[in-house]
Amino acid sequence: MAPTAGTLILDFDQSVLPLPDSTRIDLTRWQEEIRFGCRLKSLRKLEEATAPALAQQPRLVMMGSGDYHHLTH
Repeated sequence: MAPTAGTLILDFDQSVLPLPDSTRIDLTRWQEEIRFGCRLKSLRKLEEATAPALAQQPRLVMMGSGDYHHLTH
C-alpha cells in the first residue's frame, strides 16, 4: 500500500484556494463536460486521467464548487 499523500485538489473551476501540503491537478479543460452531471464515458475518461494521483491515497480530495458533487461516487 502506498503511503498517504497530502491534500489533492482536483481543480475544475479554481474555487479551492492553495492549501499547505497539497497537490493541484488542473482539470479546467474538463469543466463543462463534467459540471452538474456527465455521461458514463466521460466519467471513465476522467477516472483514467486522475487515477495516478488518487493512487497516492491523498488524505483529503477537494473538488471545487458543489457543481461536481456527483464525482464523489
